[in-house]
Order: sequence, then structure tokens, then C-alpha cells
Amino acid sequence: MPASAGVLFFGLVLFSGPLDPMLAAIGLTPLMAAVLVGAAQNVFSKSSKYSLFDPCKEMAYIPLDKETQVRPAPTSLAVQTGSCPGRITILLL
Repeated sequence: MPASAGVLFFGLVLFSGPLDPMLAAIGLTPLMAAVLVGAAQNVFSKSSKYSLFDPCKEMAYIPLDKETQVRPAPTSLAVQTGSCPGRITILLL
């Protein structure tokens, strides 16, 4: 899905001239269609991350006994610090 959304997004941006009459028939400009495809790709990628990858990461802590099941503080801090620049970049865009 992400690859096809990327191809569709860049296709709308780069080949907007030939696609303009088709998109005008449904009331869209090529730029608006590219924005919608980009937004949908962002939603799909974030939802798959939260629904698939984060639970798999948390499963790594399940088989441990109760004393060692607590996540180390540096790991939690590194995850939050690493995702902060990505959030700021999306906010600025």
C-alpha cells in the first residue's frame, strides 16, 4: 500500500497536465488529489504502525517474569526522543 500510494502521489504531481481533465470531471484539481492521496497514505501508515508494529514490540516483554518485565528507562526515553523529530516535521509540513 505505501508504495502504490507513493507512485500515485508522485504521478499526480508530475503528470498533472494529462490528468487534469479527468480530475476536473470529478471536481478535483491535481494538487488537491495529491494532497488527499498523501493524507490517506499518512493515515494508513500511522494506523498500521500503531496496530501492527507497536504490539509486536510490546510482545517482547510478555515472557519475562515480573521483576524484569519493567521496561528500562533509557529504552523508553530513546523511543520518545527518536519519534519527536518526526512529529515536529509532520507538524511543520
